[in-house]
Parts: sequence; C-alpha cells; structure tokens
Amino acid sequence: MSTNHDLEQLVASLVQEHFELEEDLEQIIWLKKGPASEIRLLEINRNTAATGMVEVFGFAPSVDIPYPLRIAEITPEEWERVQNGEISLPESWSLDDAEIFTREHVFA
Repeated sequence: MSTNHDLEQLVASLVQEHFELEEDLEQIIWLKKGPASEIRLLEINRNTAATGMVEVFGFAPSVDIPYPLRIAEITPEEWERVQNGEISLPESWSLDDAEIFTREHVFA
C-alpha cells in the first residue's frame, strides 16, 4: 500500500470520527496542498464561536496519527467569507486540490 493511500485512509477515518463526535459539524475540508507529511483540516461547525479569522490548532504526531495534525474550526458564515476572499486562510494554506467531506457523503 502506498504512503499516499495510507494518508487518504487515515484522513477518511479522522473525518468519520470527527463527524461521529461532533453533531454540529457540517463539512470538513481536507487541504491537500501543503507539506505531504502534515494533515490540515478545516472544519465547518455551526455551533462554534465566530472569531472572524481562521485559527489553527496543532497536534504533534502520535501512535494513532503519525503526522502533524492541524485543525481549524469556523462557522458556516465564516466559511462563506473564506470562499469570498473576505477571510484569509493561514499562510501556506490553500483550497487548491481540497477535498470536501459532508456528513451525507461520509455516512452514505
């Protein structure tokens, strides 16, 4: 199995777990563009506090997730503003080649 395939399976597992744990998550965007050894997730949560910016929380590699994990959580309204260019993503984050997961997609 290739490393890329392993990473895709790990991200799919993380996404499913996050949807199971957080019922207010509407979408999870996997930002694929960036370091190959890092997982970046942008989570759209209707129950998170709006800050007007994209704040990233980082987690070190672990036994279960052998990659650095970066997660940012924003509201649906902030997601619209990101897409319209009104709110910037963190430096070196890009929506190019991003994969969008929805609850319906994951649990279909």
